[in-house]
Amino acid sequence: DVCLRQGSPHDATSHLQEALALFRKIGDRSGEADVLNSLGEVLIANGQFDDARTSHAAALDLANPIGDKYEQARAHNGLHHAYHASGKRDQARWHRQQALRLFRELGCPEADEVRAHRTGLRPTPTSQAAVAAQDRTRGDQPVRSQPSMQEPD
Repeated sequence: DVCLRQGSPHDATSHLQEALALFRKIGDRSGEADVLNSLGEVLIANGQFDDARTSHAAALDLANPIGDKYEQARAHNGLHHAYHASGKRDQARWHRQQALRLFRELGCPEADEVRAHRTGLRPTPTSQAAVAAQDRTRGDQPVRSQPSMQEPD
């Protein structure tokens, strides 16, 4: 988050890769999935949609067998955004539906963000990577409010 705020996506990626290696070393599958989802968010923020899909798919592969529904939802949401940005609407729609279902089951506020994407309204991003990306474009003014609906560009 700090690296992205300072305009250093390479440093963010490097730190996430280090964290990933540590979680793998200690065998923490949930931690691995979390880091892979965070890495996918950084890659989406940088327009690297193919790499983001790979990262989110790997997170999903880790989260499914251990039943980590939150990381499953994050992975589906990331896949939704990566596919949507690549113009693959059918795949994006399917992953969006899965993310929405899981976030709703968990009672997470992220469900509102996922729902808003379908309606064409754009929520203010609340994920760490999205907040950092938005901060870069606003001159490092942190955005930490609840999601608000904005008209699409």
